[in-house]
Amino acid sequence: MQVSIVGSGYVGTTIAACFADLGHEVVNIDIDEDIVETINSGTPPIHEDGLPELVAEHAGQDGTGRLRATTDYDSILATDTTFLCLPTPQDDDGSIDLSVMETGATQLGKTLKTTEDWHTVVVKSAVLNSDL
Repeated sequence: MQVSIVGSGYVGTTIAACFADLGHEVVNIDIDEDIVETINSGTPPIHEDGLPELVAEHAGQDGTGRLRATTDYDSILATDTTFLCLPTPQDDDGSIDLSVMETGATQLGKTLKTTEDWHTVVVKSAVLNSDL
């Protein structure tokens, strides 16, 4: 399976490395060029037990090549499933700040609008149900 992950925090990087370890081709999209370079060098941008070994095994110069990172949303078009793994921090009043999720989802929509191919989108972030 060809998988894209938007976001390279704890959830995004961990999911990306685990999918690569299962044999899937994974592209991790992030707006931060330093994080993209870090992943592509074979190093995770966050600390999680076991993650350095997985990222080193699948990304970077000596990796399997199943995991790569980019800032280019068009890379999503070569995949069939996208996971939105973006931060939804809590504001001082207890509400959830959805601005990053909204920006990522909007860019994903603009990208997918350029193709007629089917594409599955999975939201793996804390979001509110408007019916609650």
